[in-house]
Amino acid sequence: MSCNLSDGELYILNILYQRGCLNIAAGKNSKQIEKYYIKRGFSKDYDDAIRTLLNDGYITKIKKSDDKFYISDIKKAVPILFEHGFDVTKGRVRPIK
Repeated sequence: MSCNLSDGELYILNILYQRGCLNIAAGKNSKQIEKYYIKRGFSKDYDDAIRTLLNDGYITKIKKSDDKFYISDIKKAVPILFEHGFDVTKGRVRPIK
């Protein structure tokens, strides 16, 4: 299975997954995500990466004073992250930490 997401877009999805941003009550601030994104130095513009993820239905925007995002389609996001080597759990099994 191949996807059309860039490394930067996958990185944003991974940030949201690792921070537990999986519903409307637990979103991640857009400014913080942008700071991490710029620090990593991805070639694609941050706004374009967010727009692609929004248009493809991976994430949803929460309208606040500073926009927040959360993963709206976890069934679509987890297999893609797993395929690209990110540390995700498949199914209901959680790793022991």
